[in-house]
Amino acid sequence: MGNSFFQRQAAESPRIQPSETVMKKGANKKQANPRHFRDNIEVLVFAVVMALGLKVFAVEAYQIPTGSMMPNLMGTDLLDRPGGPPTGGIHDRVLVDKLSYLLRDPERWEVVVFRYPLATINNYVKRLVGMPDEELAIQHGDVYARPLGTVEDFQILRKPKEIQQTLWKRMHPKPGDPPGGFARWDKSGQYQESDGAVRLNGKGRIQYRNWRNEYRHGLPDKIYFRVPSQGQDFDSQIKVSDLRMDFEVTPEANAGELEIFLECGPQPRTQPLKLILKPGQDQHLLLLPNQEEIQVSLPIATGEAVSGSLAFWDHTVSVTVKSQGESFQHDQDLDLQPKRVLQNASGFGSETGGWLIQAPEVFRDIHYTPPAGYTAVQTYTCEIEKGHYFMLGDNTLNSLDSRQWEALVHELDPPIGGVSVLRGDSLPNGQDPLYNNPRLNRNGTVRTFRNEYGEYFVYPLDFETEGKVRKRTVKSSSQTEPLVPRRYILGKAMAVFLPIPPFSPLVRIKLVR
Repeated sequence: MGNSFFQRQAAESPRIQPSETVMKKGANKKQANPRHFRDNIEVLVFAVVMALGLKVFAVEAYQIPTGSMMPNLMGTDLLDRPGGPPTGGIHDRVLVDKLSYLLRDPERWEVVVFRYPLATINNYVKRLVGMPDEELAIQHGDVYARPLGTVEDFQILRKPKEIQQTLWKRMHPKPGDPPGGFARWDKSGQYQESDGAVRLNGKGRIQYRNWRNEYRHGLPDKIYFRVPSQGQDFDSQIKVSDLRMDFEVTPEANAGELEIFLECGPQPRTQPLKLILKPGQDQHLLLLPNQEEIQVSLPIATGEAVSGSLAFWDHTVSVTVKSQGESFQHDQDLDLQPKRVLQNASGFGSETGGWLIQAPEVFRDIHYTPPAGYTAVQTYTCEIEKGHYFMLGDNTLNSLDSRQWEALVHELDPPIGGVSVLRGDSLPNGQDPLYNNPRLNRNGTVRTFRNEYGEYFVYPLDFETEGKVRKRTVKSSSQTEPLVPRRYILGKAMAVFLPIPPFSPLVRIKLVR
């Protein structure tokens, strides 16, 4: 039955001579060419339209040009050796979701791509920190906000834990550290070092004081010394407040209590984050910076390693302890007052010893610094009106973001060509003369001004000498104009998909948080 249709078609088809068959085939072939060509064109046009549609409305790829988001997003030259000339670079290619923001507004802490409001021909990528209708403050390394137009107390802005996990920057061990794991740590009392660990034989203390905000924290070991310092000191004078320490300790025979501590946050010395382990017992103690005590239920046995993490960021604590296949977890937001960080520390201490301590890993959070010109005790504030957003780079030591943006305005009287107001990026320290704004021509007779849309305007230099130009600057802290309008936000960074070896010393494939 399966062949009856084909047999019937064959029976109904007229018989033709072989010569006629050749002629018919040739004729059919000639007749098919135009349609075949047209079909290919239609497919090609459809593919181009779909690609353009995806780029405009759904997904587009961007390259990271600078280090403002390092190490989360890499954009840097690489030196052939420390202090040598550049021999390449790492510039992440990021896939950007443009569809989501057509359906909803951006949310705080998302990494977004947007048009630079003072030169809209350029696209920037930063982390969205300040939302519309709020007043934002940067103080002592953290960011705060309150409703716009109120006198309420500023509330700290806390990064969600899943985002924070991607933002920790490793400080210790540092690439190039000598073997031992505790090279620059202070050690006192009865201890013995061996195989990168420290054994407390009696009363002893191991600690590192004054972790600082260094430019290259968190960079991969493989390129750490190949990344230019961008003019930043390797050892900044800024002490960081938010720390995390991952540890592994093992109680030995006759082990006593062990303190694992972080002196961090607003009151580091008087109210540290402290975990007290008690060998041979199932109940231990966690002391929070607000002086609250938490009971930790966990078995600890001689010779069995205890691992975990103490973390403090944005006035939030997160503690994890694991032992003998069981674990303890405590996360809590604290109500603390802002205070300048004068010192910090991380370490271990015991009154009786009996502990083997492996070299820990120590990380820091993003330490948000105020703009140039502010002292350590000053608070930077910015009012964000409806329809505008405040952007910050993850690498605040080298990020041109909402803290520094400054609009340059030239008012011409009389107007030239019907234009009376020119507005663009001031770029007071621009390194590229093509983007210095404004700039003189070679003969020094006219000024060229590049406005926010990338258009160039020229006016005679005697306009300035005759008082026909009124110049002023507008900072983010005084008006909303240099902030990012909603219409300039293009999309959300989703993933890094390039580079990869052999075009890069690193594999850069990851989700962006």
